[in-house]
Amino acid sequence: MGYQNPNSPIGRLRFFTFNGNGLGTEMKLQKVLRWCKRFKADVIFLQETHFIDNRKNWYKNILNEDWYHSGDVHNARGASIMISKKLDYQILDSVIDENSRYVVLNVIIENKPYLLGNYYGPNVDCPEHLDEYLNLLIANEGQDIISAGDYNFVMDVYLDSGYYICW
Repeated sequence: MGYQNPNSPIGRLRFFTFNGNGLGTEMKLQKVLRWCKRFKADVIFLQETHFIDNRKNWYKNILNEDWYHSGDVHNARGASIMISKKLDYQILDSVIDENSRYVVLNVIIENKPYLLGNYYGPNVDCPEHLDEYLNLLIANEGQDIISAGDYNFVMDVYLDSGYYICW
């Protein structure tokens, strides 16, 4: 989904988030990136990328953007943040999860500090990964935080399962 809020101080920046459901083949990756670029996003958050470490140069050539990636597990997990080379930005710090679940970037974009986070949660109930990710974001309280992802998180078992309670 793409998002742009014209009333926000970050309103002129465009963000896009997408679950790739596996982007390990060149053909699928190129197709998804063409689709993402139609939205002219400045920052793209991709989840479930299934990127593998030994093909980083191949991905970098296709992406043609600056990218920060967590994951080197073929056919599983992966989270990426891609930042347009057109932006004036500087990475101050980054946290790349060794379990291929999240990427967190402390960045200055157009002279304004942001914390960018992208999370891909397990398909089973495992709150430890989410707690770890959220604690990184909370530690930067007071800073503008932009978090995206596929949380795979059930907040209400009855509503999320299709069982509704009628009064």
